[in-house]
Amino acid sequence: MEATDHSPKELVKPSSVEEANSSREYATGSNGVARRYATAEDLLANAPKDIVEQDVEDVFGGLVVRVRGLTASQAAHVKQMSFSVAGRNPELSWAQMEMAQFELGVIEPKMEQAQVLMLHRTAGKSFAKIIAVIDEISGIGKEELRKAQSEFQE
Repeated sequence: MEATDHSPKELVKPSSVEEANSSREYATGSNGVARRYATAEDLLANAPKDIVEQDVEDVFGGLVVRVRGLTASQAAHVKQMSFSVAGRNPELSWAQMEMAQFELGVIEPKMEQAQVLMLHRTAGKSFAKIIAVIDEISGIGKEELRKAQSEFQE
């Protein structure tokens, strides 16, 4: 029978990036300028610039609607709402997801939830066109939702 060493081992402290390169400057980028990683303050200050607004023209008989890309929190909320679990298999609830996207993403005209529901029940390709633009500028991929559903069901 082999003896086991139970003596305390010396813990090795991992080195941090701060110790190795506290200036946060790294090799030059493709433009020849030294790269610097962002700070948390940089990210927080520039986050609102990441949200895109866009006009969707020629919808609902030639009208224009103004939309805004969803924040990461809003997009996650929409994705979460898209799944409904009935029994063992999750189902994609496209209607709930589209209405939430429309309500959060359309900024002109601003509509109440009941109005969005009525529009969703009566509109066709114009509603779909607006959702497609919100998807595009928000980075929401419906195909990835479909894939997630099929993987979960398998």
